[in-house]
Amino acid sequence: MRIKKRYILIIGIIVIAALWAKSKVNFASENVDYIIELDRFGIENNNSNATQTTEGINKALEYAKNEGYETVKLPEGHYAIDTSVINSIVLSDGENEWTHSRQGIVMQSDIELILTDVILEMIPTDDPYYSIFTISNCDNSKVTGGTILGDREEHNYGMRINNDGNELESGSIDDNTGLPIDDDTKVRTKDFIDNFNGQSFPENFVLSVLENTTRNTVDGGVRYIYCYDENEKYLGMAEGGNGFLSRTILLPNTSKIKVAFKDETRLDAKYYMTTEDIYPTHEFGTGITITDSNNIEINGVTIKNTIGDCIGTIAPPINVTVDNLNIIDCTLENARRQGISFVATGENYLIKGCNIGRINGTDPQCGIDIEHYDYVKNVVIEESNFYDNKKWDIINYNGWDIEIKNSNFTGGIGSTYGYNMDIHDNKFVYSDEEWLDKTFKGTLFALNTDNKEGYFKIYNNEIEGYNAAGGNRTSTLSKSEFKNNIVKNSIMVIGVNAEGNYYEDSTVRYSLYDYEYKDERFLNCIIGGENNGDNSRIRYYTNFEMNNCEFMSGSPTIKDTVLTNCKIYNSDKSFCKIWSGKYTLNNCEITTEYTTNIPFIESQGVDATYNNCNMNLSATPFVGLNYGNFVMKNSTIKFNDSYKGNDEKIDFFTNVYGTSNFENNSFDTSLINRTIILPN
Repeated sequence: MRIKKRYILIIGIIVIAALWAKSKVNFASENVDYIIELDRFGIENNNSNATQTTEGINKALEYAKNEGYETVKLPEGHYAIDTSVINSIVLSDGENEWTHSRQGIVMQSDIELILTDVILEMIPTDDPYYSIFTISNCDNSKVTGGTILGDREEHNYGMRINNDGNELESGSIDDNTGLPIDDDTKVRTKDFIDNFNGQSFPENFVLSVLENTTRNTVDGGVRYIYCYDENEKYLGMAEGGNGFLSRTILLPNTSKIKVAFKDETRLDAKYYMTTEDIYPTHEFGTGITITDSNNIEINGVTIKNTIGDCIGTIAPPINVTVDNLNIIDCTLENARRQGISFVATGENYLIKGCNIGRINGTDPQCGIDIEHYDYVKNVVIEESNFYDNKKWDIINYNGWDIEIKNSNFTGGIGSTYGYNMDIHDNKFVYSDEEWLDKTFKGTLFALNTDNKEGYFKIYNNEIEGYNAAGGNRTSTLSKSEFKNNIVKNSIMVIGVNAEGNYYEDSTVRYSLYDYEYKDERFLNCIIGGENNGDNSRIRYYTNFEMNNCEFMSGSPTIKDTVLTNCKIYNSDKSFCKIWSGKYTLNNCEITTEYTTNIPFIESQGVDATYNNCNMNLSATPFVGLNYGNFVMKNSTIKFNDSYKGNDEKIDFFTNVYGTSNFENNSFDTSLINRTIILPN
């Protein structure tokens, strides 16, 4: 009896252990419920048998789902993925239905798929619309680790042109004669193109952009196609339009063609000819596609080399959303179109700790693009690195409630119709890699919207090297602000409420009227208001500290400008070079320490008023040329000995052609051996 009981106990222990083993397996320091059995599902992990492997992984995920496993591990290896493997599902919004042809690996709900030490590499295709990994109609799904590789370099776009960078030269082609002509605004093919992948030319085709162009690839690029017969006799220009999306119709008897590209200088620009009807731009091949899903996390995944996006949410023609999406600690590089595209309607997105760079090829060519069909809102982008992207690091086309923080940028941030953006505690250091040839060179912000109640708030950022004159513009919305930023070696146009910023070696122009810019500090800067033709309104500058700066105030025509409680210090340049208008200094401290005979004001035809100012000036002219109305009242002027010139007398004003009025001022010349001559 005791023996039977002992046997029963042992058997019970074995059963419990077996059940525990089924539910929990410790693998490579990861607690997983199920390790996918490669042999059972016909899966190869040596980069072979793509179709069988893709189908096998999908069957394994379905099995894990049906068995109730929550954490699933794909063993280490290199897996070939066939994106032509389709698993269709009918999505519904309760009223309408849409069949989603899910491609590649298809994720299941309520599962974390661990891909540590796994490479998923798609086999090359000619499909312009693919997905290597698809998350559709999923809830509570997570993908962890691994690398997903697209087919950018091996993709069959049709027939490539200048793929090796040796088929183009500078110049154009004469429309009338078909002969080469000099034109440094265009590049052209050196030799005739006389076939399409070894065959005769198709009836019509699209000639589009692969990568490396300086023009917009969709809506701004132009190419001209010239037709010749088999004896190289010129027939004329092809029909069908000249845009990169236009279908080319060759003239009768065409056996050879040449191509010229407008507004192009790069000899390494790459193009292709395709007969693709629906997606001729070949821009919709994606690493991970997400639609109709909730509570999704992509964590620690590397995605590279897709013809489209690394990660993209898609918007089917029914009312479904992608909500509560986290993209964490991912590396997204070298995609032709975007790092991440948020197209599906949705909210509550977190992008954290990601590296997003080298996005280039076909428009929009941005790190992150928020461009939805209904709404995308409540997006947080933090602790991420953006680098060497062809256009914007982030473009918010029409999303709202976007926070961007604690991240590093080498490019800029734009908005077209988006609003309510908080951009703070980031570091912007402009970089223009030689290979990249960025489109928006040196542009930091171009923030626009059609929502007058929205805002853009930019604060506590470090900014360096953004020198796009007129391009670094903040929005003019009344609720927007530019505060407590550090700006170095940049050109900025400030169109919002500005306060507490520090500028060094920069040009700063304020374009907003009827607002008090205050507590701004400058070193070696050019400062002023932007000339936009409105002389009836006033800019107020309060508590400015300006060290060795030149105050332009919108030359040649300044507006009414008031500087109050400002500190001005100059050692080697005139403070003002202005020609007409009006300005007032109230309660300002002015110090000059010139060692050469430099005037504080080089020339002015303004109505200038100095009230209650305290000045410590070099013994040089205060105004070099004056033909306006000058008033100085209740001010203290003390002259220092920084200027060691031999002049016995110094004209406070020289070349006075306007009027001047001095009332109740105090002049102290005790430190100099010169006589100061004041105007009558």
